[in-house]
Amino acid sequence: MDGLVLRFSGEEVPRARLALLLEHFSALSDDREPQRIMYRLDEVLLLVTCATICSCDDFD
Repeated sequence: MDGLVLRFSGEEVPRARLALLLEHFSALSDDREPQRIMYRLDEVLLLVTCATICSCDDFD
């Protein structure tokens, strides 16, 4: 945990945590057809994770 604090010492903590999540999600492989991709997979997963934390239960 100390490495995380030192790495993001110049940034705000919430922004650093989002960057860390995005970094982890970007390591996943995306098997979708490239010509049909509108949004990057890592960004979609980050959005869904944040929505889940905020108790969103629909897409409206």
